[in-house]
Amino acid sequence: MGQYWKGIILKENWKKVKNLVEFSCSSWEFSVGAKLLEHSWIGNHYLDMYIQLLANKYYGYPFVWCGDYCDHMKTSAYKNMEVRVTSRLIEPRKETEILSDDETPEVFNKVIEALEKYIGKDWKCKFNKDNYYTTTIPYSDEAWKTFEELPHVYVDYELDLYEKAGEWIEKNEKLVSDIAGANYEDAPYYKYLVNLDKKEYVIMPKYSPRKWELNPLSLLCANSNDRGGGDLHEEIDNEGNPKDNGYNQVGLWAYDHIGFTNDKAAIKGFKKLVTKFKCDW
Repeated sequence: MGQYWKGIILKENWKKVKNLVEFSCSSWEFSVGAKLLEHSWIGNHYLDMYIQLLANKYYGYPFVWCGDYCDHMKTSAYKNMEVRVTSRLIEPRKETEILSDDETPEVFNKVIEALEKYIGKDWKCKFNKDNYYTTTIPYSDEAWKTFEELPHVYVDYELDLYEKAGEWIEKNEKLVSDIAGANYEDAPYYKYLVNLDKKEYVIMPKYSPRKWELNPLSLLCANSNDRGGGDLHEEIDNEGNPKDNGYNQVGLWAYDHIGFTNDKAAIKGFKKLVTKFKCDW
């Protein structure tokens, strides 16, 4: 399956608030694909929009290129976590109905014990159409570890960042439309992509109609690469060795404070990062 992506400019205190999105936009506004490599190239106006925003109004804001397969997250604004248990572990079963080595009476009992411990003796789960029983419980490291280690039990933090960005876009439809509708054909070129946390910078390639290059902004800031079609996957040569296509650099800057500038003084003392992003298409 293909993973869809969108850029998200986060609020400075995003780890402490529920309304954590400062700005986001879908690639559909620019009539380009939502998969990572369908829009991550120099000269794509979807990326150009974020470059202009991070060079001006949102310079130095926390930033992430968010995939819809990304892990859910815990922030101090969210106190709960969702526990999903397959029906096979809750519904009464006979010994002859056990389907796998980890579906044993002992495992069933451990699940019930965990539910009773963290919810109470009269615990209840809601059955959903995906064949799971679901409940929400207060987050704790201990509870997280307990449920994570049980087979056929899945735990999510309450925060789905990709979903939150979608909700923000719907609420700010006119703002998104106005910003996406600006003219990016002759937008200023910014030479330096900077990471204010890691004190690093990248020299941005210039657009050339004769050369196709990957854009380091989305790739460096991607939070869930290699989980779906259209991502930048590791490539192997004919001798079985990994190619140097920048695969290991994807995501190095996710959630960091990012900006664009032409001011050489702004990168004084920063380390130059040479990206190696390539794709054999």
